[in-house]
Amino acid sequence: MEEGHHTFVESENPQAIGLEDESRFSRDVDVRVEVDKRGKNYYIQQIVHTKARFECDRCLEPFVKDLDAEYRVVYTSDTEFLELDEDIRYVAPEQSEIDITEDIRETVLLAIPIKLLCKHDCKGLCPHCGANLNVESCTCAEEMIDPRWEALKKLLR
Repeated sequence: MEEGHHTFVESENPQAIGLEDESRFSRDVDVRVEVDKRGKNYYIQQIVHTKARFECDRCLEPFVKDLDAEYRVVYTSDTEFLELDEDIRYVAPEQSEIDITEDIRETVLLAIPIKLLCKHDCKGLCPHCGANLNVESCTCAEEMIDPRWEALKKLLR
């Protein structure tokens, strides 16, 4: 590859990059790779976008979420440069290609939020009757209070 800045845009099948769960990842992963080659170093920025199916942690309803993420890594054949950071990887000087498939897969997986919500204000399920509070009002007559807290409730009166 020649010195300078290069841009590559690809659309990959999720299974081709190691995202095996076809029920979750059924749409292609769009990848934009920016490569800045300077000497022995390749400064790579990858921007990924896809959609995935999840189940809401509060109401248990299925939903589709956009996943957008960005990752930067440096590949180099300079062994002294390798010791500076963990996001610097070795590439042999005679190597003509760099496989970033695993980087893309990890970037997509790290884009999945820890708390999966169908919407930021999801009301979830009633803990007593199980009604989806986003769809219907709860039919429970009264809020049940743990009897251990009853003494504190009397103090508020």
